[in-house]
Amino acid sequence: MSNIEHNAALAVERLQGRVPGQWDYTHESLRAVDAVIDHLSPHRDQMDKGMFDALVNIIGCYVLEVGRREHGGHFAYFEPGKHSVLVVPGPNFQVALGAFDVVQNRLNGSPLHSTWMLYRAFSEQVRAAEPETSKTFGFFA
Repeated sequence: MSNIEHNAALAVERLQGRVPGQWDYTHESLRAVDAVIDHLSPHRDQMDKGMFDALVNIIGCYVLEVGRREHGGHFAYFEPGKHSVLVVPGPNFQVALGAFDVVQNRLNGSPLHSTWMLYRAFSEQVRAAEPETSKTFGFFA
């Protein structure tokens, strides 16, 4: 079991049940993920950096694991030691998903950042990728 899979399982164990919705590693489960983040967001100021980073990590890993289960691929680092991504290679394309920035921004109170919407865009791109496509989703400056 990879660290991503382990941390995704921790997210399910620790966060499922806080709001309605099933964390079953499907695209639809990301609606429950966004709802949990929204539930936790007002308490952001009460979290120390370690707790905040741990939440971002386990929730981000859950999003990546949803993608791996649906589309396959492998985990890699976007920035060495900083951001894990899911890379889905095809015959002549590569599409990558990073989730941690989206989770962090939403936990900081930005409703414009949604794991469900991010995943939808990523998944649609994987399904429709043309030869020579190389896209990465989920990173913001």
